[in-house]
Amino acid sequence: MLVSKAKFSHCRADAQKLEEWARAQSASSLVDFTSREGEVEGIFKDIAQRAGSNGSFSYSRFFAVGLFRLLELSNANDPTILDKLCAALNVNKKSVDRDLDVYRNLLSKLVQAKELLKEYVDREKKKIEERAASQKASEAITK
Repeated sequence: MLVSKAKFSHCRADAQKLEEWARAQSASSLVDFTSREGEVEGIFKDIAQRAGSNGSFSYSRFFAVGLFRLLELSNANDPTILDKLCAALNVNKKSVDRDLDVYRNLLSKLVQAKELLKEYVDREKKKIEERAASQKASEAITK
């Protein structure tokens, strides 16, 4: 159990570093990692090398969502930035687009589900209030 907690805290620390790095980037500097030095830049260079040359990089949907999050944190609103980032990382843009479409669709469904749940809870609260008011009225009449 200690090992899994240690791994979890290590992952959290890595995620925090990456988020801080992304917040400090602009759209152009996010893509320009190959010309700079740093811990995150080194990781991105390694990913680009493994994805491009020997194919030892294992792409996943989580990677696509991570790219999307990087774009969000760096306030990169230009749609071409994702194209440039995928090209710099040697990642298939079509796969990223497909996975981001799935991700956005799921987010949309979650928002809809939250709205439905809120409406349901509001309706139930109203029913409870009406029952309580009805019960008080009937008690007042019987007294």
